[in-house]
Amino acid sequence: MMEPRIKQLIDAEDQALDVYKAFILLWMAAPGGSLNRAALTYLYQHHEQLPAALDRADKLLSIIADDDLSSFLLACRELQHQLGAAEAVTFLHYAIATACADGTLSLAANHTLRFLADLLNLEL
Repeated sequence: MMEPRIKQLIDAEDQALDVYKAFILLWMAAPGGSLNRAALTYLYQHHEQLPAALDRADKLLSIIADDDLSSFLLACRELQHQLGAAEAVTFLHYAIATACADGTLSLAANHTLRFLADLLNLEL
């Protein structure tokens, strides 16, 4: 398996966890590879702690569009291992808000949120 492309976007001074969070939130903003502008706007307006990671949104979205499974797995694994219980709840709330930013919740987003909840050992 190739090295996850997301690793190429993490600089030494980065908080890698922020890049992984931004990646997953952008994944929520681009269900089926189609960018939801309302969700992207929401991310930029409400996630001040991720600006450096979101500055790479175009590159992160390219990884998402290419279905780079190794990047998805790495980001999910790192979130699972590095987020404490309170951080996991907060992150899931961000993911829910991102998925619903346009006022609807697609079936695909619902399944993805359930996956994230399971991954983070939370109940929806």
